[in-house]
Amino acid sequence: MEGMTDMVQLIDGDGVWSETLIPKFREWAFLNKGFNYWTVSILGAQSSGKSTLLNLLFGTHFPVMHAEEGRSQTTKGIWMGKAEDKTASGIYDILVLDVEGTDGREREEQKSFEKKSSLFSLALAEILIINMWTNDVGRYHGANIGLLKTIFELNLQLFAPEVVKKTDSHQAKGHKNEPPKVSKTLLLFILRDHAKAVTPLQRLQDTLMKDLNKIWAEIQKPDNLKTSNLTDFFDFDFTSLSNKEFQPEDFKADVEQLKTRFFESANPDAQTAKERIFFNNSLKKDVPADGWAIYAEKIWEVISESKDLDLPTQKELLAMFRCDEISAQSFNRYLELIKPVKSYLEQRRSLETERDVNENFYPNFGAEVRKIYDTVFDEFDEVSKRYFKDVVNKKREELRIKVIAEIQLLLAVQLDKIKESASRLLSIKVSDLVPKNEKEVVKNFGAQIAKIETLVLNFYRDNKNKSLLEGVEDNTAASRAIEEELLAKIEKVKENMRTRLTSYQEEKFRQAILPPLNRVLEAGEDSMWDKIRKLYEVETEKSKVELENELKSFTPTKSANEQVSAFNRQLYKALRDRMIEKKDNILYVMEKKFNEIFKLDERGFPRRWKPEDNVMGLLSEGRTQSEKILDLYSIIRLDPDRSNLTYLKEEPDQPYPEEVVLSIDDFSAAKSRFKKETDAAYLEAVRDQENAGALTKVPFPMIVLMCVLGFNEFWMLITNPLLLVLAIILGVIGYVVYFLGFADVPLQIGGELLNQGLASVKGAVVQAAVKHVMGGGAQRASEDKVKSD
Repeated sequence: MEGMTDMVQLIDGDGVWSETLIPKFREWAFLNKGFNYWTVSILGAQSSGKSTLLNLLFGTHFPVMHAEEGRSQTTKGIWMGKAEDKTASGIYDILVLDVEGTDGREREEQKSFEKKSSLFSLALAEILIINMWTNDVGRYHGANIGLLKTIFELNLQLFAPEVVKKTDSHQAKGHKNEPPKVSKTLLLFILRDHAKAVTPLQRLQDTLMKDLNKIWAEIQKPDNLKTSNLTDFFDFDFTSLSNKEFQPEDFKADVEQLKTRFFESANPDAQTAKERIFFNNSLKKDVPADGWAIYAEKIWEVISESKDLDLPTQKELLAMFRCDEISAQSFNRYLELIKPVKSYLEQRRSLETERDVNENFYPNFGAEVRKIYDTVFDEFDEVSKRYFKDVVNKKREELRIKVIAEIQLLLAVQLDKIKESASRLLSIKVSDLVPKNEKEVVKNFGAQIAKIETLVLNFYRDNKNKSLLEGVEDNTAASRAIEEELLAKIEKVKENMRTRLTSYQEEKFRQAILPPLNRVLEAGEDSMWDKIRKLYEVETEKSKVELENELKSFTPTKSANEQVSAFNRQLYKALRDRMIEKKDNILYVMEKKFNEIFKLDERGFPRRWKPEDNVMGLLSEGRTQSEKILDLYSIIRLDPDRSNLTYLKEEPDQPYPEEVVLSIDDFSAAKSRFKKETDAAYLEAVRDQENAGALTKVPFPMIVLMCVLGFNEFWMLITNPLLLVLAIILGVIGYVVYFLGFADVPLQIGGELLNQGLASVKGAVVQAAVKHVMGGGAQRASEDKVKSD
């Protein structure tokens, strides 16, 4: 059991219904309880401890009266709290209604609200607690005998028709000698301040039952209920509580024992009647939890307006009840007959083959459902023809609408299955037609896909028409939407083939044009764009004609032309993309051209710079030719009328954006970078040229000196066979290196060493001469001094 810290007022003191009940039910998570709940209400005199008792029993928090502040009205209107009981069959909620007390001075002579609120509690609660003082047993007003009498009368007036309906239905089913099972209400009398040692509870119970039976015998009853007993509508139970103020421990024990009869979880092993739980299924009101709020509101509305209540005639009431029953039976009959069709449609099938496709939906659906429909309504007409005609016609129309709605739902499933089959048939046919390899295409695709389109649409339309029946039309807009969906799938197949054809031709174009294009670009000749233009025109025309012929077979002329135009743009883009990919190779091609002019001689060997070579002229020529190559790479010149575009003018031309491979800024940057790289080659060439000049300008006296000083070594070389052979070998190697043009580096190194040697010799000679001059001057000065002395 779990107490609630919250409650809600159902009806205020003025009899106004609360609009906060459903939000409170959501907060309590009550709406999804189904029938797993009970309702308990309490009636009794004002200030008799009703709220206190409910709080102790159920853990609620209804406001209570404090005696030291005087006796006055605490509960106004009807309030509700909630408790929980964890039973073996699940968790049950207990709705607890705390009703405004009777005989309060605040109401004075206005007893209308007391009667209505009491009747409201009686109609909703499985257990109605009558809270009364033990001393009031046997008294008319103290025991609320007058109020109970009024409640019994109004209860029969308002709710006896339900008993009549159940009785007629019970007898119609052949149970004439058995009373129908009617939900009852348990009236639980709790006697307060009971002196158990003075008056036994059984004697008080006998007195109360005598008074209740007397009330039942005196009230006015419908003719068909005149012989009914009080126990046909109510169960009774009696218990008592000790005085709360003077016997607090006994009172507490009595309450705890009473609580165990409300909560199965508190006493699951109860055996005796006194221990057994109050709740049982015979008390159920059969109102689902999610409809309780609306039901209770309508009950209050009926009770509040009882003086203006206009009940239907007994004949109409009987006809309505029986036609409802017959209609329910007929609808169940329809559900039984339609079950094979429904089961067939509910099966999920693997649509692998065309046979599976044809078995996916119910064959001859329209004829079969029409047969079931006629059978159901023939049976309804036969059974209901003896009842009130207007009611029969009304209920028949309601049944027709209900059955048609079900058929519409089933027809929607059937049509969905047909659509699924048509879609699958399309997939099978397309799969057989279109190669799985994305690089393969289908020749004469248009004629073949047109046959598939006709086949699939006829398949859908024929089977759809066989599924329709008179009075149950399919949704024309939905059917049209399905056909449009199928056409859209076919169009998607066509679009995929168009894409595949375009990709195929584009790849074919690439394979045809890229190898010769690469060779032309690598060559970097002045006629580069003439060759590229011719190559591009030939391959483009070939690809365009092939694509155009295929597209026209399944694409409108206008769309085909648009597709070819787009294809042309793709081919141009493929060429431009290739040029952009190659732009990183431009400096290499420029360097290659520059080297051919500047670094290689006429034979293609590395150039040996001589003093008479025009280094600057060759540098200028190499740069000019390289910049032409850069200019050729920078702009696409497929249009013959725009073949003269160039960045090499003082005012560079402005190509279209799609013609640009290198912008003017990128062109200038590449040009500057290349100039810096060739500057280094120029400086190296100048240095090599200077070294070569130095070797040719050795002074003749130095040559004579080297011959005189090296004579001994030369003689030793020619007289020593080993050294002579080694010298010959080195000479031959040197000659080969020189002949092949590979002597530049050794000669440069030798030249540098010779220059450094000559510089050292010159330095030594100058230093010796200075010392000689300085030494001679000092000696003459000394001799002059001696002579003077």
